[in-house]
Amino acid sequence: MNKFGIVQGRLSPRMNNQYQSHPAGYWHSEFFTAKELGLDLIQWLVDEETFEENPIMSEKGRSEILKISSRSGVKVQSLCADILIKIPLFGSREEQAKESLEKIIMNAGKMGIRNIIIPCLDNSSLNTLKKKNSFISIVKEYIDLASSNNINLCIESDLSPTELINLLQCLEEENLFINYDIGNSASLGYDSEEEFNAYGSLISHIHIKDRKRGSTSVPLGSGDANFSKTIKRIKKINYQGPLVFESARGANFFEDINLIQTQMNFFRQLWDKN
Repeated sequence: MNKFGIVQGRLSPRMNNQYQSHPAGYWHSEFFTAKELGLDLIQWLVDEETFEENPIMSEKGRSEILKISSRSGVKVQSLCADILIKIPLFGSREEQAKESLEKIIMNAGKMGIRNIIIPCLDNSSLNTLKKKNSFISIVKEYIDLASSNNINLCIESDLSPTELINLLQCLEEENLFINYDIGNSASLGYDSEEEFNAYGSLISHIHIKDRKRGSTSVPLGSGDANFSKTIKRIKKINYQGPLVFESARGANFFEDINLIQTQMNFFRQLWDKN
């Protein structure tokens, strides 16, 4: 049975007016809010601004996370290495990116986290051959480390279905998978049937989001994502992994909570129906 979750930070007031960030000082309460909303999981977030202070980076912090998780019943099974958007695995800050990825893998392994999402979007987009080759070379360095910690590395990319499957074939690693983002694919104009035919068996994590073509996130059902079609494709491949809401936010914290509940209801009704 699939577990539903939410990306960390969406159940807290925005930090430094950022759309998505680790909610330092608020993360404890998110577990209990998630429980009240009927969610099973929280996807942990590691960003540049709070990297060293992130609780997952210390034994004390990890112990606290596990304690809160046990009390609330809400688990942490995945982590997004958001820091790798601003500091990609290529370019002038490559060494810092590599050091960050190594620390994330080591500490996530101690938490029993199963999926680490590596975002290759925006500033970290693999939109040139040089960037792709550099990315492939670096990821190969950390595959064994991830495997020894029982972790899947999940690429979230803006590449076309053909380009993305070619990238994974270049790596040919058993613990390298795909994080599929419904909204990002809609924004890029990709067809979910083509995507799932190309790499459906390699999807181990899914983000639930809606976007207009070529634009930003909007509430579920008001963008260009075809949720009914996509849900049918998800079920056809017998996907058993997490379904994590990374859906649109409101203007403030209270609006966020109401909007999240509305979007959860929208998606779950479609999920049960299709």
